[in-house]
Amino acid sequence: MNNIDKVYELLRQNGPMLPVEVASKLGVDSFLASAYLSQLTDMGKIKPTKERVGSTFVYFIQGQDIAASNKVSILLRPTQKTARMFASSVPAGAEVEQKRQAFAERLQEIEKKETEQKAIKQEQARVEAPKPQRSISEQIKQDFLDRFRPAIMETLQKREAPKVPVLPAKTEPAPAVDDKKLAQQMMAEIQQRTAPKKILPEGKLVEKAVAFLAESKGDIISKDLKKKGKEADIVALIPSQIGNLKYLILVRDKKTITDADLSMAYAEAANKKLPALFMTHGKLTKGAEAYLQTISGLVKVKNLN
Repeated sequence: MNNIDKVYELLRQNGPMLPVEVASKLGVDSFLASAYLSQLTDMGKIKPTKERVGSTFVYFIQGQDIAASNKVSILLRPTQKTARMFASSVPAGAEVEQKRQAFAERLQEIEKKETEQKAIKQEQARVEAPKPQRSISEQIKQDFLDRFRPAIMETLQKREAPKVPVLPAKTEPAPAVDDKKLAQQMMAEIQQRTAPKKILPEGKLVEKAVAFLAESKGDIISKDLKKKGKEADIVALIPSQIGNLKYLILVRDKKTITDADLSMAYAEAANKKLPALFMTHGKLTKGAEAYLQTISGLVKVKNLN
């Protein structure tokens, strides 16, 4: 029985579970447990709950919906969380009690960080909300009307004004409008406005990341270039012992990587329900190294130097 089947069997026997509980049962880290659960979710064998517990979901199989909902409700009650999560018929020794307390504190810390990150994202979305823009065709129509509006208004005024005899003025005749030249000018403007944007070239760091994925026999699903091609967000399938696993790969061109950079990477990956692989040529600060230990493998870092 492979690990994927073992995870499914754990859920069938024990009911809804958190990734950390699956990791404890299998004897692996939380990163691999989350990857197994993500793979089973993509296969349609299990489902995640709608609500998060801290920074993750509770996973369950078909028919365990009510049990999953009840477990989430219990875990989200601060006054009852620790007691109900670790209820056991076996008397707890000092070492077991210490592990329980450490797990509860870690869960609360992750939940707090997730709440803070969510508040920061909501504030950024509010401040950076894009203003509605006109489509290219609407803008071209508006520019055309703005250019010829004076001539149109003048023509309408002439039609509405009463005919009054006017002595001929000694002025030079207005130059004739070259319709062909005007049409060519308008077509040139339209082509210039509707021309496709230039494709950004990939920076050296992004090229290294793509080369690394090719050497690892990874299959790139999507690639979103950022900062003029120097950085990118890539979704790719990477081979593993249990088959191809889908990752969110964040390529960041920074000399120094802080815990805030890794925290943001973790939040983006969690929103996509994918494990994160952070690629860079920068150096981790002590705070970043401590953060990696705190989240226990939920974000992997690959230095491309």
